[in-house]
Order: sequence, then C-alpha cells, then structure tokens
Amino acid sequence: MTGPLLRIVGDRNASEVKIAIIQTLGLILTKGGPSLRAFVPQFQTTFVKALSDPSRRVRVEAIKALALLMPISTRLDPLIKELVSGSLGKSSQSSTETAGAVAVQTATLEALSIVLKHGGSKAKLPESIPSALSAGKELMVHDDEGVRESGAKVVGAACGLLGVDVTSEFVDENILSGKDSSERRHGRAHCIYRI
Repeated sequence: MTGPLLRIVGDRNASEVKIAIIQTLGLILTKGGPSLRAFVPQFQTTFVKALSDPSRRVRVEAIKALALLMPISTRLDPLIKELVSGSLGKSSQSSTETAGAVAVQTATLEALSIVLKHGGSKAKLPESIPSALSAGKELMVHDDEGVRESGAKVVGAACGLLGVDVTSEFVDENILSGKDSSERRHGRAHCIYRI
C-alpha cells in the first residue's frame, strides 16, 4: 500500500487529495514504524516536495509527516542540506520574493526545525548542524515576520544540538551586539525564546 501512495501523491491532484494521502502516509508511518525503513528515501522526497505546494494545509501536513519519519531515518545529512538550501531560497528559480515564495520558505524552515528537533542527533557530517544554525542566523533578520520566527526555531534547535559553548558564542555575537532595527529586535527576541 505504501508504494502506490508514494507514487500518486506527486500527481496533479487537488490539494484535498494530497492532504488525505500525506495524512494516510503519516498513519502508515505510525503503524509500520521500523518495518518501513526501506521506504525512507521515497518518504523524504515526497514530504520535501510537498513543502513547496501552493496549499498551506499540504505544507503543514508534510511538516507533521517529516516529524513522524525521523525515528526511522538514518541518513539525515542530505535532508538537512536540502532543507537549508530551500530555506535560504536557493532552490527557487525566481529572485523576487512573492507571498508564495515566502510561505514555502517559512514551511521549509519549520520542517528544518522539526528535523533538527526530532532527528538532528543522528547527523554525522560535522557541517550539517552549523549550516542550519547559519541559515537561521541569516533569516532571523528577514523582512517577513513568519520567516524570522521560523528562523529562530531553527536557531534554537541547532543550539540545542551544538551545546553551551557554541550557543554562548552565538548569543554574544548575534544577539547581544550589532545594529538595532525592528526586524533585528524581533528576530533576537524569538531566538532568545527558542534558545
């Protein structure tokens, strides 16, 4: 049942159908657990692709499903790299930021924070978590409030994985110093809360 669902979710279906399929895949993950380990790459690809769907509910369900996938995922470094790239807007073709692009960027940041929170300790490459922290730092001063809040979640999750020394250094360099703008104050407040 898992294979056909993974194959049809990418078809040109209405958003309600995609939501139902992603929710069903989440239920299958909950019930099947470790026995679905062979499908992890397909699940990851499906859920990450759903993060760029025009429908907000599809993106939300994809984030929830990624959280369910983390207990059986073993190779998180490529996923973290892909989400960092997507959160920085490097995966989109357009350089202009539309409301849709910002919504996708926010969803990708939310997914990155969930992946770090539920599976970040499985990352093996030394640059994976610091690259997520760097992306969160860059986006905590973004023009959009939602992106700033989601970037702060990434900062909090990355700091939790990197330890007290890195967190103290981050706070000294990025929260306690620098120019002050309303976006920066807002981003710093959220980072402090998440840390």
